[in-house]
Amino acid sequence: MSKERDEYLFLTGALDEALVRVSPAPDYLSWIQQVRQIACWANILRLNDAEAICQRWSASGVNAGPADARLIRDAIRVQSLEKLNHFAMAGTLLRDSGITTEIRAGRFGHRQPSHEDQARREAQRLQLQADREEALQASERQRQKASLTAVSLYNKANLDPHQSPYWQAKCSAAALPLPLQNDVRSANWRTYEKDAPGGVVYWNAALIVPLYRATGVGQIGMNTVELICGRPNPATALSFTGAKRGLKNAERSGCFYPIGLDKAEDGQPLVVCEGFASGVALSVITGGALPVICAMSCGNFKAVIGEISILCPSSPVFIVGDVGAGHQAAQAIAAKINRTPVYAVDLEPCLPEQDGADPFDLLARHGVENSRTLLRSLFREAAVGRDGTLSGPSSSDASDNI
Repeated sequence: MSKERDEYLFLTGALDEALVRVSPAPDYLSWIQQVRQIACWANILRLNDAEAICQRWSASGVNAGPADARLIRDAIRVQSLEKLNHFAMAGTLLRDSGITTEIRAGRFGHRQPSHEDQARREAQRLQLQADREEALQASERQRQKASLTAVSLYNKANLDPHQSPYWQAKCSAAALPLPLQNDVRSANWRTYEKDAPGGVVYWNAALIVPLYRATGVGQIGMNTVELICGRPNPATALSFTGAKRGLKNAERSGCFYPIGLDKAEDGQPLVVCEGFASGVALSVITGGALPVICAMSCGNFKAVIGEISILCPSSPVFIVGDVGAGHQAAQAIAAKINRTPVYAVDLEPCLPEQDGADPFDLLARHGVENSRTLLRSLFREAAVGRDGTLSGPSSSDASDNI
């Protein structure tokens, strides 16, 4: 795309006009591509509501497509968009809308579709609706199959998780025996890697961490599992002690691993972190005083907070993200959610210049007692950063309980 057309993307009203003018998607895959083009353009403009823009556009009938939130969310998830050239994608939408000539002439205008256009769009809408329903049914079948696989793998696990090389290495790094809850299991697992000899890698003595979702107020149910490699055979670039993987087609959005959730009381603080080891470390540091929720990735923070709000609607949430991207994600969420307070706890002052460092690194570097003192201070700083005061009950209770 030319530099001139790159500049067109930033013109006021260009995106809105393109959404009105773009031709309807001829098939389901083309609709997905258009959704991604819109999301890329919205990201270039640094708009925070790309998903909402896509849903409004899809529901408007201009594109003759469905406004299914799940399909749109899957299409524009961060992992999908970060691989794309945003300017090229947005430029394609600009080109296909046919407004480049009018932009050069300095004029915009909405064009009313003809009767033929309306009939064509209605036919395409019906076809896309059928494609959508088929895609949703196939996706649901895959999720159900993955859920059954998770239950089977979990129920058959019969190894001692404390003997997993991964967990023994964590205990050695922390210089103390770290606790494991009774629902964590261990088993040997076979996975597939394209570049592995024979395409098969065995994850021996892998930890099997059950992931849950809220099923009602104060109730959770297992949804899937995360596997953490104990001893790979053979070791590859993707399979090594500590490598993590979920089951193919499993629903992971909103899934979490809780520690001490049985002690949670609505209105009392909850702690959210990324990985499983981070959650164990935070529980050890706080002496189990605060329930800890492992989101398994910073990209899952928002969905997990939505899940735990079902369990404890009035509880303030303290997000302890990994240094760097994790904390940035936590800050973005804390700035947007106003229903209940959400605080972003920054570990960087205690782990300087260690991008990606997490609560386990805090424990391993500073020990339990020093980490507890540091974390108490970091919680208070997070409260001051958001509220400008320590007078609120949520912020003071959280730091005092550590």
